[in-house]
Amino acid sequence: MLKRGIFIGLFLSMWHLHAQIGGIGRDLGDIRRQGNNGKMPGQFTADTSASKKKTRKLKVYPLKMYEYVAETALKDTLRVDTVLDLEDYYRANFAQKDLFEYMPFQNIGQPVNRLDSYFFGLFFFPDFVPQGKTAFARKDDEIHYYKVPTPYSRLFFLTGNNQGQMLDSRIGINILPEWNLALGYRGLSSLGYYRRSLSSMETWFFNTAYEGWEGRYKIRFYMYKNHLENEESGGITDENLFENQSDVYADRGRIPVRLENDKSIFHQRKTGIFQSWKRKKQDKISLSYDFVYDKGYFEYEGGTQDVYGPSITYSLNKDSIAHRDYKHTWSVSYKNSFLESRLGWKHHRMFIRFDTTVTVNNYVVPASNLYVFNYLESENHYNFGQVKNKTLLRYEISKNLYQILQKTSFEAGKWEIKLKLLLQKRFPRPVFWIRQSRFERYNWKKEPLPVKESLMEAEVQHEKWGKIRLRSHIQYNRAYLDNLGISHQYPGKVDMMKIYYGNDMKAGRFGFYPEIQWQQVFAGRQVTDMPQWIGRASLYYNDWWFQKHMWMQSGFMVKYFSEYYMPGYFPMLNTFYEQRQKKYGGFYLLDFFFNFKVKKFRAFLKWAHVNAYWEKRNPRYYSAPGYPFADHYIRLGIIWEFTN
Repeated sequence: MLKRGIFIGLFLSMWHLHAQIGGIGRDLGDIRRQGNNGKMPGQFTADTSASKKKTRKLKVYPLKMYEYVAETALKDTLRVDTVLDLEDYYRANFAQKDLFEYMPFQNIGQPVNRLDSYFFGLFFFPDFVPQGKTAFARKDDEIHYYKVPTPYSRLFFLTGNNQGQMLDSRIGINILPEWNLALGYRGLSSLGYYRRSLSSMETWFFNTAYEGWEGRYKIRFYMYKNHLENEESGGITDENLFENQSDVYADRGRIPVRLENDKSIFHQRKTGIFQSWKRKKQDKISLSYDFVYDKGYFEYEGGTQDVYGPSITYSLNKDSIAHRDYKHTWSVSYKNSFLESRLGWKHHRMFIRFDTTVTVNNYVVPASNLYVFNYLESENHYNFGQVKNKTLLRYEISKNLYQILQKTSFEAGKWEIKLKLLLQKRFPRPVFWIRQSRFERYNWKKEPLPVKESLMEAEVQHEKWGKIRLRSHIQYNRAYLDNLGISHQYPGKVDMMKIYYGNDMKAGRFGFYPEIQWQQVFAGRQVTDMPQWIGRASLYYNDWWFQKHMWMQSGFMVKYFSEYYMPGYFPMLNTFYEQRQKKYGGFYLLDFFFNFKVKKFRAFLKWAHVNAYWEKRNPRYYSAPGYPFADHYIRLGIIWEFTN
């Protein structure tokens, strides 16, 4: 599977090379994404390999002309980023996200535990992607529509653990100025250090956008697939074998695990088509129709009564849940020089299907379940000078659900200020209110209590003094699993707060990037917990090498979080549960890194968890209860982007 992905990625890059000859390395200034004030230090050095005569014949486009738009409710135009800095290095992992507030498992492609109060954003519509697959599964905000003068392609490669690797490749093309398309493939296969930790994942996407009839008709289309498989170990049987180990268990593969034949599979295909019409090109009003179809299933194979309790008579030898989502949206939009507004109606039909009808523990769980939602939606983008505002409103008529999102940002000199307010009343993930299983205690169908939550965030950033962020997050009816994996909703108040500060400080060729976050759970500690302190600091050196043809960066990074009741991982549901038996954390991770950039080629070399060398006899580092983190390892990552 992954070999096929590597072939596809290399084929796309070779096919694209004809547009690179003579201009592949001619960076006309490194441009960061809009809203980020960081700049590449040093001066641009032109590629002198081509003669002046030959260079004059080529049409070389500046990097700022290579733009893309993410498929999100609040669409932001972004620019291709080839800058090498620490933030770029922090994203060079299998999730391709900064994992400051997360604790990954020991193998790439495995779950990622939280150090914060939620996983990768706050969803509004019911989300079927299991928490254990969230970090890797492709999502709507990763679907990009490119606007590029010449074909743009990107390769991301990452080595795995004992065996394996990851590849993420994509290409964006404008066939005509008004017609673009993009496609990509991401594959991963990696064998971990502990038993039953093989990860195998595959995802691809295709999208296109077209404007016809002088811009009066627009159509966008996307399709993507996720197929994620994980062996499930259930964690090691005895943590003492890891913490007070003999020489026998220095080989991590010898430590026994709770499950020997279990595997989880998540498969998803999602398709969207979006159309809009104008009566005349100069009209400010347009009509649109959007349709999104989402189909998938989650399966769990294996399991024993010793781990999951009594079983029931069941027609399959595995747990299986299938879902289908249909979303239709009709809307009218108005746009002028400073305001873009949309008012729409969304009809959402959600099907959840199991293998059979089960009656157990006073619950009747039918084979087929239908849920219907109808939403009013309003979306507004408006700018007043340096002030930018984005507002999103949703209201579900029959179930009284709502979402209010307000984002405001403005710049004043070297200061940038961002404000965010989120108020919503939503259903939790379906796993918390409907579930069917071969094992007796994991069957339920409940009337979900809507989760009410408010989030207020303020962020202030200065080019010299760094960034400070304050966030308050309050929830009612928080959904959670107890330590047996049983679903509950806490009717009380969960009150959380955090304060973050970070600053990338530079002195000549040296840099120091400290980040610290204080967070506290003021109410509802029995259903959620967070480490009070999270810290990360990098001390590094950067310079031009080889006559200013290579920009290098090398140093050390250390990360620490204080002890807390770390969530446990429940394999059958691929969801994390709350436990109050033991605190984990209070350890640090020390990494050595060497990164460099040549033109648009970036490489990341990391010797991770170096301190495991002198902590082998009494290790205490865990990703979740029963899941030790990896000992020291070496990882190589490559990002290669092609333009012009």
